[in-house]
Amino acid sequence: MEFKEKLKKARNEQKISQQALADAIFVSRSAVAKWELGLGMPCDESMEALEKYFGVEKNYFLTDMPDEVIVRKNIKMRNAKAVFCILTSASIITLLVLLVVSVCLIIPVLEETSLLYTESVAANGFRIGVNRIAKVCYAAEYECTAYTEKLGITIPDEYDGVPVKRIGGFYGRGLPQPFSLSYAELYMNAPEDSKYASVFSGEHLQYVDDEFSVVDIPVVLNIGENIETIDYVDMNKYYPHVNDDGSIIFYHITVYINCSEENQFFYSKDGKLYEKKTDKLITDFAYSD
Repeated sequence: MEFKEKLKKARNEQKISQQALADAIFVSRSAVAKWELGLGMPCDESMEALEKYFGVEKNYFLTDMPDEVIVRKNIKMRNAKAVFCILTSASIITLLVLLVVSVCLIIPVLEETSLLYTESVAANGFRIGVNRIAKVCYAAEYECTAYTEKLGITIPDEYDGVPVKRIGGFYGRGLPQPFSLSYAELYMNAPEDSKYASVFSGEHLQYVDDEFSVVDIPVVLNIGENIETIDYVDMNKYYPHVNDDGSIIFYHITVYINCSEENQFFYSKDGKLYEKKTDKLITDFAYSD
């Protein structure tokens, strides 16, 4: 049984609503809804809170997870170890040269190894993954609780002295934490037993039988000088709102990007993000018209 099924089964057995569970472990109802739909996983703190709330043993909800977790590019660690083996038999000059090469290889490996992201914290509206060994953070979901026209959202340059270099990433055992903009609290109003109580993807809209329309909500996304990698972005989210007449509006967030001129890896033009080295458009984002 997968995590989402275990969680829903445990909640139903306790006869409590998603909102009641969310209040008990200090998260939003939309977070619980996403977990039960398999659209995300709780951080370590929330997982521990779930275990305590339901009175189950540690890792009860994770015992049926596959051994092959998503740990991106960890294979590079084996290559780094091979480099060190070569160093032991090399001359002093060769050893110094290979040592420099090894360091260049290991640093990006350490930055990309999800097991080294041991902290997942909320800061300035963002979910931040922290890797203190490689001294790097990634910015994941931003939860918006208020909206104004031309709302500006700025990815922080650092957290607790550790620079934010990546957009989206993988935490702990490989839990995906994509960069996204969550507007569930602002727009979703259906009761939890409604088919419109969860976030839709663009592909799912074709299966909606009721009359609906899509409204793009533009925001300005400011990217600082520290960002080096666009690792995982999910902007394929549509937030359903049920009108009094029964029609449905799906709110979809788009971005107009401003990138710091000091950034060495990316630049922005006409609200879109490009890679400096290749002038290639970064297509991960849903851009505003």
